[in-house]
Amino acid sequence: MNGLKEQRCFTQKLPQHLKKLKKELKKLTYPTMFEQHVSDEQFLIDQIKSETGQKNRNNVTRTQAYLEFYQTFPEIHWALLGHMVSRNGAWNMTDLKGDLLSRVLSSQERKEGVFQVFRAKVIGLYFKMSFRKCYFIEKV
Repeated sequence: MNGLKEQRCFTQKLPQHLKKLKKELKKLTYPTMFEQHVSDEQFLIDQIKSETGQKNRNNVTRTQAYLEFYQTFPEIHWALLGHMVSRNGAWNMTDLKGDLLSRVLSSQERKEGVFQVFRAKVIGLYFKMSFRKCYFIEKV
């Protein structure tokens, strides 16, 4: 008997005022919890990419970004390491007249700055990977 009542409930027509309300509710678009969560994550991802891109302009901005992050979060020791590597690594790797590079690169390649371009790309890619983690830690 109880099942029959439930069946009637679903087969009966809605009163006109409820039909109108149902129609109005369908027009409203509220994001579901999942949609809002995805939207929030995408916003954070976009922020991380933007901030990383701004601080990855050159070695000076990268080195400063690592230092600022370390000063804010001194317990994240690898941020200080990133700062030191970015600063000292760039300085040390610019020695194009050193013994090792003169064996690997031709004089024309050294004049064209092939190694400098390579070095800049490597440091930039490393920063892109590592600083995103810093920014994520800061925001979360």
